[in-house]
Amino acid sequence: RGTPVAVTRLVAGGAELPPARAVTVPGTDRGLSVEFAALDYAAPGQQRYRFRLEGLDRGWTERDAAARVATYANLPPGDYTLRVQAAGRDGRWSEPGLSLPVEVLPAWHQTAWARLAAAAAALGGLAAVVRLRTRVLRRRQAELEREVAERTRDLRDANRRLERLAATDPLTGVLNRRSLMAALDAEWERARRYGEPFAVLLVDLDHFKS
Repeated sequence: RGTPVAVTRLVAGGAELPPARAVTVPGTDRGLSVEFAALDYAAPGQQRYRFRLEGLDRGWTERDAAARVATYANLPPGDYTLRVQAAGRDGRWSEPGLSLPVEVLPAWHQTAWARLAAAAAALGGLAAVVRLRTRVLRRRQAELEREVAERTRDLRDANRRLERLAATDPLTGVLNRRSLMAALDAEWERARRYGEPFAVLLVDLDHFKS
């Protein structure tokens, strides 16, 4: 089964902890440093080590007796298992060796509540932008409607002035010949429709200018 391995020094999140069967790395500083040693004192300088963090490392990292430490920085949140094996003079790796469960906590901004809050804030900001944009568009629409109404009113008044100028004499203000003929045609048609008598009165005004 090989030489057993034990943890001799444990640092998680920048703080040194007593050796334990499991370690929790805080989300504020997701660094981990584990120093280990083989429990074989016959030839400690000839020991070789290898380790890997299951869930992160794809293969083993080998160390000699002078570098008996596994160091990781900025670990992603999740659950891992640090496995360490030692080999003595016979070259056999210890099985199963050291197995240390590692839990890396998420930072506050990586938690589900923080993400929900960020999503809610983003949706709130988007809704605020949409409301502001809608308010601006409605204000612009109201301004355009007022402008169209004013121009329509001005155009209607201008048409009325043009109609009045075209139908009246500019000197006296009475209907001109064109309007008189249109009125006579209308009265003639009305008299024919209802069978009523129709008459035209001609008046001559003496001393018109005075």
